[in-house]
Amino acid sequence: MTSYTKTMEAYIQAFNNQNLNGILALFNESAQIHSPTQPKPTTPRAFFPGLLERSVGSRFTTPKFFLANDSANVVAMHFNYEKALPDGGIKTFDCVDIFTFEDGIIADMRIIFDTKNLG
Repeated sequence: MTSYTKTMEAYIQAFNNQNLNGILALFNESAQIHSPTQPKPTTPRAFFPGLLERSVGSRFTTPKFFLANDSANVVAMHFNYEKALPDGGIKTFDCVDIFTFEDGIIADMRIIFDTKNLG
């Protein structure tokens, strides 16, 4: 396991534990988050508090990591997002996050999922 995949494992653990400070510690100060739920890129400090608030009871599971062939600092993570619903149910959907690292810290994160089935 690379140091990058260890960082992404730490990200999953921090998300699943609702640990905002643990998540923020994985990103550099100028990091950007690109999400289909946001109109423009945003910072981790602006993005993650709301995500964690909306995600109580949700979990990231079964991660798979893919290292880019042409770049030593880009890693993709494919995982299941088990989203807790207000009625107590769970809706599971596939996600891919693409992480770009600078000096071993996340500098950019691109979130990819199909939002049409979230309703």
